[in-house]
Amino acid sequence: MLVVCRANLCRSPMAEGLLQRAIVDRGLRNQLRVDSAGTQVTTPGRRPDPRAVRALAEQAVDISRHRARSVARVRLESYERILAVDNATYLELDAKLPDPLRGRLGKLMAYAPPGTPEDLPDPYFGTAQGFDAVARQLQALVAAVIDDWR
Repeated sequence: MLVVCRANLCRSPMAEGLLQRAIVDRGLRNQLRVDSAGTQVTTPGRRPDPRAVRALAEQAVDISRHRARSVARVRLESYERILAVDNATYLELDAKLPDPLRGRLGKLMAYAPPGTPEDLPDPYFGTAQGFDAVARQLQALVAAVIDDWR
C-alpha cells in the first residue's frame, strides 16, 4: 500500500507511520507493506515536518527516519493499493497513472465515516494543533484501511 500526498512531509508519512504500527500490532508485518510518497516533492530526502514527528511521537509512533520521496521514483506496480490523501492528489495521480494501475488508485478518506470531508486537511501552513487533528483523523482511519485490505 502506498499513501500519497503533495510533498511527502506530513500527511502521507503520518499515515504510513500509523498504518505500519497497526500492521505490526495485528501481526501482519510479513503480509502488508506500507510506504508513502509525494506528487510534488521539491526536496527529496528531507525529513518530515517536526510538528508531524511530534504529533505521532505522542502516539508512540516514530516517523523521524522517514525521508521525502517523489512518486515518480517509486515502482508503483509493486503496490496493491495507491491511496491519495485528498482529491487534488487523486486527480493528479489518475491523470498520470498508466491504465493497468488506475484500478489500484483510491482515496484514503473513503475509509472515513459518512459525512466526513473527502480531503484530509493539509496542516503544513497551520499550527501544531492542526497536525494533532490530522493525527487523530488518521488514527481513526487505520483500522478501516487494514480491515478493507484483509
